[in-house]
Amino acid sequence: MDIHFTKPDKRLFRDVNLIAGIVMASAILENAFWHAALSPIIEKAKATNNTMTAENSSPWKNNYGRAQIMWASFLPENFITASLMFLSNKLAFYSWNFMDLFIVVLARAMYFKFKALCLQAKSELLSTNASPDVGSWPQLAKDHQKLRAILENINGFLSPLIFLSYGMNIYWISIHMHYGFGYLETYGNEIIIVYKYWSLFHVIARAILVNVVAANVNYWAHHAVSIFSKCPEEFYVSQASAAIIRLYF
Repeated sequence: MDIHFTKPDKRLFRDVNLIAGIVMASAILENAFWHAALSPIIEKAKATNNTMTAENSSPWKNNYGRAQIMWASFLPENFITASLMFLSNKLAFYSWNFMDLFIVVLARAMYFKFKALCLQAKSELLSTNASPDVGSWPQLAKDHQKLRAILENINGFLSPLIFLSYGMNIYWISIHMHYGFGYLETYGNEIIIVYKYWSLFHVIARAILVNVVAANVNYWAHHAVSIFSKCPEEFYVSQASAAIIRLYF
């Protein structure tokens, strides 16, 4: 992509790995606490219902009986059903984390392009030492239009994902606040306490992260208004005027 007002994103690799590492480490550890607290699969557990005595229970059966209460009520436990339910639970849990990370990474890369354009334009066109020629401002307008075209293409699938992510995160925050806290208090042990707060803050942090990074795209995309509005009259051409109109309307 031929854009003049830009610079290399040297921190993208670091930021992506740092964010993904923190989010996935938190998700894995939070899920481990969930198993340790509510559905232990490592050590032999107590019976979870009337048909499963302490003698014939196993970690696998206990996981199925506790984690899949609705399924266990009408579908007897066996290796196939227990395996499918276990895998579906993990797929559902980690898919939301991966979706949020996908949004964050894409939005992070996109907003940096707009940020670099604005900062580079300020340096080359508006600084005290700047000496722009007559073609600089039309070039800035063209560069901004190229980035807007890319953003419009991305918005076709990114905006629905952000909406879906926001809805699901708010739903799970509500579940934790209105259902999980009262339900988990009945167990009353330290692992439960750690799990319920960790799980709640994990979802809240994901929701904030997605919304902040996505909002930065909108902020930097429209920040160019402050630059185009300072275009000197001698350089004011139709491209700069059209860029301002597109940003406002």
